This record gives sequence, structure tokens and C-alpha cells, in this order.
Amino acid sequence: MKFKSILVFVICIGILSVGCANVGTTNYTHNDSQKHQTELQEIEICKASIATIKNQNIAIISGEMSQGIPYAFYNHPSDGTFLRYKCKVEDGTVLWAMENGRWKYEDYISYEIKNNIITVYDGPSNRKKSFPFNP
Repeated sequence: MKFKSILVFVICIGILSVGCANVGTTNYTHNDSQKHQTELQEIEICKASIATIKNQNIAIISGEMSQGIPYAFYNHPSDGTFLRYKCKVEDGTVLWAMENGRWKYEDYISYEIKNNIITVYDGPSNRKKSFPFNP
């Protein structure tokens, strides 16, 4: 009888621990996925912005997130110089700088996303470019 009670106790503990094992993980997974999606969007916005500002083909531009900052980089087509830019993306605007340079507060760069198309407006050059947007 004592063995049966211990067995029932062990089985109950096992069931409770399995039932509790996944509590809260759905939110973490969802939040991580949402953060990843936001980072991908910021990288793509940064790439489109740099392509517009520098009047380059977006196909040559790569991007990454480093320490919470989106970066866009490419080798310049004419001489192969490696160029790396950082961006701050917020509320329809982009602030940009060379990797180790100052933020270009005087440049007004804005963007809008509609129907999976991003359109970037470069105020200083009066340039506007649109790209597919599927992060």
C-alpha cells in the first residue's frame, strides 16, 4: 500500500511539472519573434534609406542589427571602398550616420510603407525611391 501511495505521488508530481513546464514560454517566444520582426523591418528601412541617400542600387546593400542599431553597408561600385552606415528609425523618419561619424540631424529623411512597398524621401537631395518591402 505504501508503494502504491508513493507511485501515485510521483506520477502526480510528474504531471504537474509537465503541465507547468510551458507556462509563460508562449509570451517569450511571441515577444522574441515580434522583436526579431521589428529588427528585420528596421534593417530593411535602413538599407532603403541608404540606397536612396547615396543613390545606389539596393541590391548591393546588406544590413544587420548590432547592439540594437540597424546598419547598412556595401562596397562602392566605382572603387570597391567598403562603406558602413548606421540608422535610427522612428515614426516614419530615419536619422543616419557613417559607422563612426556624427548623426546627420540636418538631413530630413522620411519613409512610408504601403502595400509592401517602401518609399524613401531624401529631403536634402529632393530624391524619392521606392523598393519592395518584405522583411
